[in-house]
Amino acid sequence: MNLQLERLLIGPGCPPESIVRLAKCFFSDCSVAGEFRVAPGVELESVVFDSIASPDLMTINTQSVLKNVIVRGASRSRGLWVKPANFQDAERECLCQDWSAAASEGVECMLDFSEFYGAEVEVVGLPLAKLRWNHEHHVPILLEWKATERWKQIDLPVTSYWWMRMKRLQTFNVTAGVFSLPSSKNKKYAQTKEEMARLIDAGLLHGV
Repeated sequence: MNLQLERLLIGPGCPPESIVRLAKCFFSDCSVAGEFRVAPGVELESVVFDSIASPDLMTINTQSVLKNVIVRGASRSRGLWVKPANFQDAERECLCQDWSAAASEGVECMLDFSEFYGAEVEVVGLPLAKLRWNHEHHVPILLEWKATERWKQIDLPVTSYWWMRMKRLQTFNVTAGVFSLPSSKNKKYAQTKEEMARLIDAGLLHGV
């Protein structure tokens, strides 16, 4: 609690022989000056990150195992970014992916960020059913929408919020993600909300 850290880097590990495991602990009201990341090969269980101040995004690489991890607190950090890591070693990438998929299979809740209010949130590459988010501030987007007639009929501009997030899913080659909505002060807020209503009416967007 109340520590000032030059960086907070957990991992990396080299599964399956050598992993980094952190369980039943919390980081509260700390500040991180530099890198703030959970690297591949890490298993977090019942770990809480509460009100961490950081000029950088908190990054969690999806080639890790998350079990009841909570990220919460006011907007003292830029945000939360959950994404696959880029590997130089293809064999190690496969080992990490296979290990994380197998170890996460029976997990009911991987990550809960429903009480996190950072300005930017992008969580891609994790099963939506195992995530908890705030439905007023965050929205799920599925890559499969892009192939449907309903998506095509809505005819959103390619510069819209929704298309730009769809491109993020394509960039990381993942099927779904959860993203923060623009703030009410953002110049694209009104357009995004109007397009959101159209997605709901078309039956694409649920649970918001």
